[in-house]
Amino acid sequence: MDPTQCFINEAPALYLTYFLPMRCDACEEIFCKDHITYANHKCTSSYKKDIQVPVCPLCNTPIPIKRGEMPDIKVGEHIDRDCKSDPAQRKRKVRVKLMCFM
Repeated sequence: MDPTQCFINEAPALYLTYFLPMRCDACEEIFCKDHITYANHKCTSSYKKDIQVPVCPLCNTPIPIKRGEMPDIKVGEHIDRDCKSDPAQRKRKVRVKLMCFM
């Protein structure tokens, strides 16, 4: 690939007067400013970099998930087991009523 041209070569003579080459951090190809985003050059390696971590809505703790796991389920499990917020702890607390019969 010529480092003076965008990897997406739409009209090389007319397309850009000034070209600042930028390398995609996922696929390592060279693009112009218009094609550098993963979506604009349809990057097939974007899954390596485009990772989002869900955050617990009660305690604002990031919840680690493995690839392919459902974020909603993992956050729900966190709230049921590990969440340190007051509403979650109150939900987990078992209340025992003592009745006294005379």
